[in-house]
Amino acid sequence: MRLLPLFPVRRGSGWGVRKDEARRRRRAASGRRLGLEALEDRRLMTAGVGDVGGDTTPPTATVVINGDATWTNSRSVTASLTATDDLSGVTEMRYAINGYAEAQYSPWEPFATTKVLQLPSWQGANYVNFQVRDAAGNVTWVWDSIALDMVAPTANLQINQGAAMTNSRIVSLALTAADANSGLAEMRFAINGQAEEKYSAWEPFAATKALTLPNWQGTNWVNVQVRDRAGNVRLAYRSIILDTVAPTVSFNINGGVALTNSRTVNLGLTATDATSGVADMRFAINSQAEEKYSAWEPFATTKTLTLPNWQGANWVNMQVRDRAGNVRFAYRSIVLDTVAPTVAQAALAADSPVTETWTVLSVLGADASGEAKLVYTWTVSAMPSGAPAPSFSINSSNAAKSTQVTFSQAGTYAFTATIADPAGLSVSSSATVSVLQSLTSIQVTPGSAAVTIQTTRQFAAQGLDQFGRPLTSQPAFTWTVGGGGTVDSRSGLFTAPGLPAVSTVTSAAGAVTGTATATVVLGLNDLDLDLLTATRFANDSRIDRTEMLEILRSTGADDQLVDAYEFADLKAILNKASLLQIPGYARVLADDVVNGNPANARYQGQTLGNLAAGSSATQLNMLVDKWFLGADRPAAAFPYQSFAGSLFVNNPTYTDMNQGGVGDCYLIAALGAIAKSSPAAIENIFIDNGDDTWTVRLYVGTTADYLTVDRLLPALPDGSPAYHAVGGGRFSNPANELWLALAEKAYAQWNETGRTGRSNPENSYASISSGWMDTVSNQVLGNAATTYWWLPDSHKQYLIAGIRENKAVTYATKKAPGNGLAGPHAYVVTGYDSTNDTFQLYNPWGDTHPGPLTYSQLRNSGQCFTIADAWSTLPPTGLPSGAAVGQTPILSQPDDAGVFLWHLRGVIIADSPFRAPSHPAHMAADQTASRKMELAKHHASFRPSAPAVDAWFRAVADDESFQPAEFAQSWDELSIIAATAVADAFSPKT
Repeated sequence: MRLLPLFPVRRGSGWGVRKDEARRRRRAASGRRLGLEALEDRRLMTAGVGDVGGDTTPPTATVVINGDATWTNSRSVTASLTATDDLSGVTEMRYAINGYAEAQYSPWEPFATTKVLQLPSWQGANYVNFQVRDAAGNVTWVWDSIALDMVAPTANLQINQGAAMTNSRIVSLALTAADANSGLAEMRFAINGQAEEKYSAWEPFAATKALTLPNWQGTNWVNVQVRDRAGNVRLAYRSIILDTVAPTVSFNINGGVALTNSRTVNLGLTATDATSGVADMRFAINSQAEEKYSAWEPFATTKTLTLPNWQGANWVNMQVRDRAGNVRFAYRSIVLDTVAPTVAQAALAADSPVTETWTVLSVLGADASGEAKLVYTWTVSAMPSGAPAPSFSINSSNAAKSTQVTFSQAGTYAFTATIADPAGLSVSSSATVSVLQSLTSIQVTPGSAAVTIQTTRQFAAQGLDQFGRPLTSQPAFTWTVGGGGTVDSRSGLFTAPGLPAVSTVTSAAGAVTGTATATVVLGLNDLDLDLLTATRFANDSRIDRTEMLEILRSTGADDQLVDAYEFADLKAILNKASLLQIPGYARVLADDVVNGNPANARYQGQTLGNLAAGSSATQLNMLVDKWFLGADRPAAAFPYQSFAGSLFVNNPTYTDMNQGGVGDCYLIAALGAIAKSSPAAIENIFIDNGDDTWTVRLYVGTTADYLTVDRLLPALPDGSPAYHAVGGGRFSNPANELWLALAEKAYAQWNETGRTGRSNPENSYASISSGWMDTVSNQVLGNAATTYWWLPDSHKQYLIAGIRENKAVTYATKKAPGNGLAGPHAYVVTGYDSTNDTFQLYNPWGDTHPGPLTYSQLRNSGQCFTIADAWSTLPPTGLPSGAAVGQTPILSQPDDAGVFLWHLRGVIIADSPFRAPSHPAHMAADQTASRKMELAKHHASFRPSAPAVDAWFRAVADDESFQPAEFAQSWDELSIIAATAVADAFSPKT
């Protein structure tokens, strides 16, 4: 009997059995082996083995493996069973794989419709046999086969026949694959990724495939999966570089020149290709036809080519190819010129001979490329021995066909002009130029000299040519001088004048002149100081404050020491103050620096001392700062702050008074009274230096003394002044009025000199606490003030007269004065009311003013009153020319003269502030001049007795055309007359 096969049968290229063939064999074998009739259902064989209740019929059954699949790539398979038995019923089953011997069967187990089986590792057909038994013991045998294939196919691919690069996105794949078991079935593809979603759909396996790459410049990976019939998958992949971008290319010919005179040219090449890299290159000249190109050659950065013999532009074309086959085209041109230019006009000079320092050279060439492209270059081929080479205004350019040549020495010069075309071919032409000497300037020696006053200095002259070189033959010279002194017209001997000057000594020959400077000096030891003094004086025939500062600052600056010579020089300058026209105040300040002052003992709280030979420049500068800049400020209980504002806002007035924390009511009241009497007298105290400092004038007797203050004042934490107020409040207020605060500060500074007459000569605000008004009035006005003590009745008329005559009147109370007065304290007496016979007072505190007081109340509350004449002092600028500093001011004559002059001014000048009740109304404009004079003399209650003054009055009185507008000038005239009159020229009329 023929048995069923236990092993797979070899079929074609793989191991396995076709499913229909297997079924046929199973049916035949089953019938033969069991001797049973084959059932109509495939896979079903039955056998009766028992009689249970008369059941001898085996069950009917079927089995299918993995849903009737032919192949599997897993050893684990699932058998699906059906079985029926109409009599005793199906009860059990068992199975055997690749055999049916009893020993190969598994144990009986309850029947189930599915069973998971584990195939042996046999690659090929596996037969699964099942026996199904009913309750009567009847058995049916069924079977099915499935081929096991667990080995994936072998697979390989090539892209574009194995090319590494491509310049086309469409590529061709060649695939080879094999599967010895189940056979090849399908394939699919993914590019630049292996994720499931990247793959194409499965398609039947083929040996070729065309794919389109993504537009990714660079490496692209092509992945292919090949699947066999059992479902095993093999991955194969290859990469190819996609490069669709041609290389970048540039090149130059002969370094980028436009022309060449040689057919052999050198190319400098650069090319880059970021993806596949540069591979090769080829060239064609004057054509782009394929047949004109040279063979491809490896790319190089240089290449030598030979141009055709074509005069003119030659085009060099180049192609560069990358490894992917992309080609870039580039081209350049160069002009070939092998014919030299010619001379169209020979080189020549515009002047011959030349008498200036320059001339114009010209030449002209011709060339096939055009004259505009020619370059002209001039060189010197011969020149005088030792002469510097001439220079050309334009050279080595087309414009140099006409160039200016500049010489440095007379003589004969030869020039060559080289004419070059753009290709570098050239021709030359020459010219000769003769340069002659001509008188152009005169050199005077010495060029500058310091000459002591009233001495001589010899000057010499030399004629120079246009190059500044001495003439071979010198001319005759004529001498003159300007600015002071004399000079011998033939010899050049200069004689200095008697004053410092800056003189210009001039030598002339025809129209040509030369000059030297003779600085006429004082003959000081230090020449630098002597020259500085002389030049500053020569500016305007005077040494002003700024120039005096400069002179002082320069002393000792060279070695930071004031030596004996320099110290003596400073004294000599001050001794010549009148000669040098140094303003009085500047001389006094400089005198304090140089000749000493008790206040020099200290500076800003530290020991300093007077200047002496051997003093340091630092000490000198401190003294300068102290006197000229006000840097040695009074000691104060509060820090200093720079205050904004003006010295005066409108005019100074007594209502500006606002005494601060210093007990100096006497000082403030005296200043306020003077301001009421004569604002000009206050204005005349100050000189504005224009650098935020003011020079302040005070008097010692009738001699003016000066010091300087700056705008820094002691300030409280809130920014307001600690001492006298400034009207505007805080330091930053531009509306501040500073005059009283600065006067107070100046008085405190001046106290250190000892000239205030106080017992404590120190530089501090505290040192000026308490004092008397007449002392201050004398020191401010330079004339005596009268103090009336204890106020007897006989003094009342003096008080009334002082008020009516608009004099500066102050009043001092005693301790505990009563009548609404503070005491002891100083007040300004501002008025008298004859109606109720009372006097008005003004408190320098700026408030708490008392009401009108009778003379009796004043007597009971006070100590004295002081009367000062503020109209008898003129400003420093009123000094007559040449007057010495400290000279008695022009109108500082005795008090009676001052009273007369005040009345004269107050009555005649229509806008006078004088309004004494006893005076009649001001004269109408149509009154005659003689009437004005009579009225003036009547109300003055004085009669001029000096002949000069009488003559002046008569002249004005007789002039019927005299008008008030003319009186200001006449008043100045009268002031001069009165100042020169004797002190007793005026006497009161009795």
